[in-house]
Amino acid sequence: MALDERARLRLERKACRLGDPVARLRYLQHQMQRLGAKKAPLLRTRFVLPASLVLLLYWAAPTGSSAGRPLLSGSARLSPPAGAAIWVVQESQECELYSNGLRIELAWRAAGEPRRPRWLARRPSGHAWPTDPAGIVFHASESDTAPFRAELNERLKREGESLLSWVRRHKLYHYVVDRFGRVYRILGDQERAHHAGQSLWADADFIYFDLNESFLGVCLEACTTGPDPPALTAAQIQAARLLVQMLRARYGFSPANCVTHAQVSVNPLNGLIGYHSDWADGFPFESLGLPDNYAQPLPSLLLFGFEADTGFMQRAGPRLREVVEAARQEVSRQALNRGLTPAEYRRRLAEQYRQALRSVADMQQRRQSL
Repeated sequence: MALDERARLRLERKACRLGDPVARLRYLQHQMQRLGAKKAPLLRTRFVLPASLVLLLYWAAPTGSSAGRPLLSGSARLSPPAGAAIWVVQESQECELYSNGLRIELAWRAAGEPRRPRWLARRPSGHAWPTDPAGIVFHASESDTAPFRAELNERLKREGESLLSWVRRHKLYHYVVDRFGRVYRILGDQERAHHAGQSLWADADFIYFDLNESFLGVCLEACTTGPDPPALTAAQIQAARLLVQMLRARYGFSPANCVTHAQVSVNPLNGLIGYHSDWADGFPFESLGLPDNYAQPLPSLLLFGFEADTGFMQRAGPRLREVVEAARQEVSRQALNRGLTPAEYRRRLAEQYRQALRSVADMQQRRQSL
């Protein structure tokens, strides 16, 4: 049976009283082994973290910030609120109609490959393998867009079709929302889209690597690289809001797991975030019925020692810059507590990242053998 909340909190309090990290790790190993013996049938279908990662990913995970915001997202899975049920009203070869008014066009549907989620659990739990999408990554097409005016209607339609053709050919996103507010399904929700590249996100339950495998990619036809702030049309915002409603009702993931590409993109070769920086600013979270997720801490900085360079900080909006600065202060504080310089501590975190990737690869091999 799963570890109940009271028992988990009791275990956490006991572990935190042990000042010596080695003693804390030994205590956790003993308790996890004891719990594992009681849950042997379940653990045959789960991956057990290597002991060297337990402290980093669970007990040593930060729980507060100097900015006064929590450093962990909420639970990955939430039950949809009462009255939030959304269902398919009508389905044909051309489209799907949903009870909240969402219409999804199917003319550009492509055949994809099954997703293979890559994640590590952050805490002992009785959860089964999470196979449904864990969240949404929002993208901008970064394509050339004409002014949204009636006299340019034919050009606007050609631009939209050109984008859809490119996305379908390369299987880039699960959904595209064009400037007229039409939602197109490109790939099925259980298929892998090539939308996020090297990427990383975390909530209180899991750390997700390679979000192509575990998050849905939603692309809005827009360009965020010009001198003017990106502007979505009213039709796009309305359609995207309905799409988010449907996906959250269907899969029950937390609104905190609905983030932009700039928040999750990383480059392991140089240790920097923001290899892709679309929607580093200006994404209308609130208009889509979501919290201001720009205020969320970046797991790449806090857990694995990635950094933000000057280029990223120039592209990022004020809220995202504030989050980066708060993470830098938190990393410095943790380094000081360990008698290390921030650079030394980030190198240790970077090694933990490499070890986590090896653990994920091992996890996938075990899953395939089950």
